Amino acid sequence: MSPQCDEARPICNRCKTSDVVCRGARTDSDWIFLDENQYAVGRRRPRGPNVKITSESHGENQRPESNKPKCNYKPSESNLLTAIPPAGALSLSILPSLDSVQDDQALAYYVRYHVEVPDTWPEIVDRWDNHLRHALADKSSSQPPSVLNLAISAVSYATFGRARKNFAAFDAGSAQYSKALAKVNLALSDAKEACQDEVLLAVMLLSFYENVVMGRTPNSEGHDIESIAARCFAHHEGAMAMLKLRRQQDQRTNRSNELDKLVRRQLMRTWLLRSMRPPSWFLDGSLFGERDSALQVDHCMIEATKLRHQARALSANRTAHATETECGEMARLQGIFAKAQTLDDVLIIWANQRPVGDRYSVHAVQEKERARTGDRIFDSTIHLYPTVGHAAMWNRYRTIRLIVNDIMLRILSSAASRLDSDTTSRTEAVSLTIRGLADELCASIPYSLGLVEAQRASGPDVAMIKNGPASLNMVVRASAASFLCWPLNEALMVSGVPRAHQRYIRDRMLDVSEIVDDGVMARVALDLDSMSN
Repeated sequence: MSPQCDEARPICNRCKTSDVVCRGARTDSDWIFLDENQYAVGRRRPRGPNVKITSESHGENQRPESNKPKCNYKPSESNLLTAIPPAGALSLSILPSLDSVQDDQALAYYVRYHVEVPDTWPEIVDRWDNHLRHALADKSSSQPPSVLNLAISAVSYATFGRARKNFAAFDAGSAQYSKALAKVNLALSDAKEACQDEVLLAVMLLSFYENVVMGRTPNSEGHDIESIAARCFAHHEGAMAMLKLRRQQDQRTNRSNELDKLVRRQLMRTWLLRSMRPPSWFLDGSLFGERDSALQVDHCMIEATKLRHQARALSANRTAHATETECGEMARLQGIFAKAQTLDDVLIIWANQRPVGDRYSVHAVQEKERARTGDRIFDSTIHLYPTVGHAAMWNRYRTIRLIVNDIMLRILSSAASRLDSDTTSRTEAVSLTIRGLADELCASIPYSLGLVEAQRASGPDVAMIKNGPASLNMVVRASAASFLCWPLNEALMVSGVPRAHQRYIRDRMLDVSEIVDDGVMARVALDLDSMSN
């Protein structure tokens, strides 16, 4: 249970003593809190009443336009990132002194909620914590700050600012982001520097920064979600070019190989979201360190990426040109459908082969228990997993199957009149599969969000329902909730997911976006909400 906020400014003393993030006190109120000590030692006190500063004023806490950090980045053959302008300073109604936003406070928040994960999670789950901890160990001794230290500072300030609604932290993060981007561009002018681990990790952190500040900077306001996401994708495209360059190195450390594997996993999810086909050098997961069951799932993700790209490309060509004969088009559709069916069978076999230690249990929930969570439990069924990492593993499997069955359903819907007479029964079967996978995804979410836990007994585990807090930030860390980001985004793109499931997934996307401090995810959920209404 979190301590009651004592509303001390700028930092709640009770929350500071308890080492938790204060959600009660806000820094964007109508009051200005002055440090009287500075006037006691001789500084001249400003004349006039202590009133709210307007966005048009140019006080000492606002950065003049001419002093904004700038990045003169120009892409070239040796400079692999797509040019991204710095996020820019914020126009604020109140901007507390940066002295009130200590670097160690922002960093402590980021490490505690976004970096730390248990060691018991399965290998198939992405583990960035070891790389970030290694960088953090060198952070205090690195002078001048390295590109990775600047990227960590930018993300720390941004996540801290979004959680605490502290606009001075956003401004500090913007300055660190601009410095980091300038150093990345400088590093990419040299092939050897571009292959350094810290440069690649910095680029991935800068892509996350773009998601965090969405809706908190002038660059992100008033734009559609595609143009906003393009800023993050630009960093991913740069990381893709760097990854290819790194694969040409002869001597590589285990840490570098592990980092390449993590980056490739993230980029693969980006390719899937964008319905794009990855290049040939990217396809073989074994070359990037994937092994055993993780390699099997990796292969299925690659195949799903190729199938989605083929299906979307065929649909686009049919709409734009219609140059292919109907017979040829049907042959291609049937070929994609058959591959999708085979891939779905492979995924089912993978699930059936999981050892007992990886499996989950299913529990029924009474209505009164469900109400205790604030209706964050869908229907009346929940899952219990060995760890949150295992829940992430199973949701990765379900998400790939949802994508594959969505491909089949779209083919059946678009060519219903031209396929064989068994189309109706196959459509019903695929729709039923999608509904079942959506049921399982929804049943896994309460455990991933810390709303239920296994109560150990002499017999089978019993599900214990926790009282739903007003904010989930106090019960689940971003490092755990982040594993829901990709499955929830993909599930809302699947055509056959029932409306009730969509509403529940959209609401949980808003919960997760608050936990992981992801503005893009929140915008996607809100846009879907407005479209459904």
